[in-house]
Amino acid sequence: MSLTRRRLLEQVGAIGGLGATYMAMPQQMPMLEDMAGRFPGVKIVIDHLGKPDLKAADPWADFRKMFRLKRFPQVWVSASEPYEISLTKEFPYRDTYPFFKAVYEEFGAKQIIWGTGYPKPRWELPMNKELEFVNQTLDFYIARTVTLVQFRDELDFGLRQEPQLGIDTVGEWMRIWPQQKYALALLDKDMYTKLAAANFPMQLVANDARRYVIKTP
Repeated sequence: MSLTRRRLLEQVGAIGGLGATYMAMPQQMPMLEDMAGRFPGVKIVIDHLGKPDLKAADPWADFRKMFRLKRFPQVWVSASEPYEISLTKEFPYRDTYPFFKAVYEEFGAKQIIWGTGYPKPRWELPMNKELEFVNQTLDFYIARTVTLVQFRDELDFGLRQEPQLGIDTVGEWMRIWPQQKYALALLDKDMYTKLAAANFPMQLVANDARRYVIKTP
């Protein structure tokens, strides 16, 4: 690290509240670890999941070097842009799944962030697919069993093998819902508005601008 860069980081750390985003390669993680230890006041985001090299004979050897940074509370990993990592380049990028899951298991939810190129996401993955990748493909993020309603897409093959894991229509879900002793559902704003107008039996748990979580009353 150059003297100029060291002084800059010392000044940033002294100011506080500032950070840096690093698009570091796996083999560069030891240098980032050293920097995080020496400048605890600098907030660090490791971009694009640390860029694991899936072309390598053993991508995990270098990728695991990033895990040592989990001990620093000022370090986060950006779990984003799977198409940059994937070799297949085909949604839902299943070859990247083990790496996303490993980061979640090592760093935990509090040290993971997510983002897109909004308002102009990359053409490889439009915004609706970006959200679908997080909400549907990376199902381990919500840490509970999920039953899909009126959704198949890339999960169609599995649902044909185990149809009990999905509900074909919203109407069928509405019939089953009141029979559950305790259940949660994640809805978009339009669906929540329609159900509320129909006095559907539900209790709001939480919501943001796009999504609503309800539970059985």
